[in-house]
Amino acid sequence: MTPLLPIDWAALWRAQVAAEHAQYERLCDPRLRPGPDWWATQAEQFHRRSRAVSHTDALLQAALARVHPGATVLDIGAGTGRYALPLARAGAHVIAIDSSPAMLHYLQQEAAAEALPITIIAERWETSTVPVADLAICAHVLYPIADAELFLRKLDAHARHCWLLLNYEAPTSWMAPLWRVAYGEERLPLPGALEALALLHQLGIDAHLTPIPNTVTLRFASLDEALAEIRVRLCLASTPERDTRLREALTTLLEPLPDGSLRAPQPPHSALITWDGAPTRQG
Repeated sequence: MTPLLPIDWAALWRAQVAAEHAQYERLCDPRLRPGPDWWATQAEQFHRRSRAVSHTDALLQAALARVHPGATVLDIGAGTGRYALPLARAGAHVIAIDSSPAMLHYLQQEAAAEALPITIIAERWETSTVPVADLAICAHVLYPIADAELFLRKLDAHARHCWLLLNYEAPTSWMAPLWRVAYGEERLPLPGALEALALLHQLGIDAHLTPIPNTVTLRFASLDEALAEIRVRLCLASTPERDTRLREALTTLLEPLPDGSLRAPQPPHSALITWDGAPTRQG
């Protein structure tokens, strides 16, 4: 802690994540939970959605303007390659780190097909071994990480410039009313951008926050698709009575679009938190 920040933000972050995880463990049927790879049942949809919106992604456009051929980029939580692929196409050597084999499958396929300079590390960031890079990007990953201090210290130590993209609330916060429908209680929130900024300053890192257009766009082709995904996310078996109530809630929550799809509510802005990493400060 510092005199200017009497709150222990690292401890607050751990406590908030622990409470959210404990609620999930208490409410969600173990038989319906995902296996070791949480994204296994959702990777294909995630892949499709990320490709549909990459051209409007403010973080991607900023990163493309920053990198040059031969630059090294760490993409932490790379997923199916939303950032790794276009940055590699621009000539950067990208080190893509993600713990989900299902997500990395799509990245591996495209990288191999185009012979792109992407090194894939199928591991959690906290335990991975990586070199120091010119730029590190980490988009919408930090929310459920209990030891955010360890995560951020490692990020700071391994890149000359660090970019952390977060919403002010976790992207899944829009589903809170659905938890009330399914389980009769409010979904506990995860920490977000402001808590991350405060924690970085507590760690002695002079980080800066810039609002940018939100990069999360969650669309469903139909109400049936939305309901099916909600069942997975909330570990719910299908029952006629519950499905009816969830459909009613989704009809209220989701915005119909001209093409017939439905869009989940998201805030208009995300927060891009940037700082010069330890290799730059010490060099």
